Amino acid sequence: MLLQKWGNNLYYFHRDERSYQTWDEAEQNCRNWIGGHLISLESAGEAAWFKGKTAEYGMQRVRIGLLRRHGWQWSWVDDKPFNWKLSPMEPGQPNNRNGIQDTYIWHRNSGFNDVNKRDSRRVQYSYVCKKPCY
Repeated sequence: MLLQKWGNNLYYFHRDERSYQTWDEAEQNCRNWIGGHLISLESAGEAAWFKGKTAEYGMQRVRIGLLRRHGWQWSWVDDKPFNWKLSPMEPGQPNNRNGIQDTYIWHRNSGFNDVNKRDSRRVQYSYVCKKPCY
């Protein structure tokens, strides 16, 4: 288990990309293990720190707490404000391919990309949990 503190938050980096978990299962693990949620990125500094840590830990495809709730409205699972400027997308993203892409991942080589939150049987993901610790 990799626990890191940055600012006023505690982060848990789940690096095992061999596990087949849906977005909902990863979010539930975050709630159970540290009482938090999948990561939300609230500032440019936090986004840069997150990208650096995932690279340091060799995390290739990382589930994050960004999801599509209504139509094309995207929000963080912890209800923090979402800022598109902090989330450089792959060209043509979000594209909601096949009408089923409703969450985001961070891909180390290409940036943020929308994916199906139930997509766990074909693609393996690691994930990062976040919890405020004042």
